[in-house]
Amino acid sequence: MIYTAIDNVKYGQILARNIYSSDGNILLRQGVELSVGLITRLRNMGVNAIYIQDDRFIDVEVEDVVSEETKREAMSNLAFAVQSIQAGKDFNIAPLKKTIDNVVTEIIANKNVLANLSDIRTKDNSLFVHSINTCMISVLMGIQLNINKLQLAELAIGSLLHDIGKVLAKDDDKEHPWHGFNVLRKKHDFNVMTAHIALQHHEYLDGSGYPRGVTGEEIPLFAKICGVADHFDSLLEKKSMKPYEACENIMALANTKFDLNIVNVFLKSIAVYPNGSWVTLTSGEIGVVVRQHKGLPTRPVIRIFKSNSDDTDWQNADMLDIDLAKEKTLFIKSTLSE
Repeated sequence: MIYTAIDNVKYGQILARNIYSSDGNILLRQGVELSVGLITRLRNMGVNAIYIQDDRFIDVEVEDVVSEETKREAMSNLAFAVQSIQAGKDFNIAPLKKTIDNVVTEIIANKNVLANLSDIRTKDNSLFVHSINTCMISVLMGIQLNINKLQLAELAIGSLLHDIGKVLAKDDDKEHPWHGFNVLRKKHDFNVMTAHIALQHHEYLDGSGYPRGVTGEEIPLFAKICGVADHFDSLLEKKSMKPYEACENIMALANTKFDLNIVNVFLKSIAVYPNGSWVTLTSGEIGVVVRQHKGLPTRPVIRIFKSNSDDTDWQNADMLDIDLAKEKTLFIKSTLSE
């Protein structure tokens, strides 16, 4: 499969990954042939890029640290909690806790997999996809920081619910941490840290964050972890940054806004160039990322196009896999939308 901008998708191509609604139901199932009408519908839904099948990259898979089934369950349970809060009702936390147990167990089992934020966002599901992505990245970082399983569950539930206040914030988005805190602190089945993750995930080391402008050690560790994960995924969603661009943004903020140790752990957890994405090498060659190296997120395996005639004749070009972990003088220059 390959990842390509929606504007480059052609009718007749085959969708390679499911697209979900906010409650975890499948809106469009993988394997469907994309018609002009479906492509237009995806654009209207706010979809910017999708995975499509490509016989040249049939072996390329997106490794998930959490299974699609568990993510669907998390979206469904999170949607129910959101609906309850919007209606001014209490919500049952048991399903969320069960889901979180599954999330933590799966991430521990897949701790050597780099996080590849591959779920396709729509206007409808963006809050839910963002919440799950933030949760997954936070737990991956927590594992590297040697946080025990019980505390990982607390980190996971807090990071999953970190933006729950947005359903009540309305016009003033900077009030959402307080709204989330006030909702979660009343849930006595949650550890108090869950509410503080919601309250403090936008606080920065230098005091320039919100809502209280606290500094340094006044910010709990779990809120610092969630803050980095939230910032990264928000850059992908709201600023339409590529993963490598978002990583560079976070590196630039280390030691001023974000804890340097947490940033270093974060950078070891993310697929900087996700499988299926198009890249240009410093050699001028164009290719697709096909495999990752744990611990070397900037040095994946690239399948490049070799053409003896027309360099743009990619459909008929010969291909060669180049392992950047071995080719020390070759680097990724930029990413492409195809």
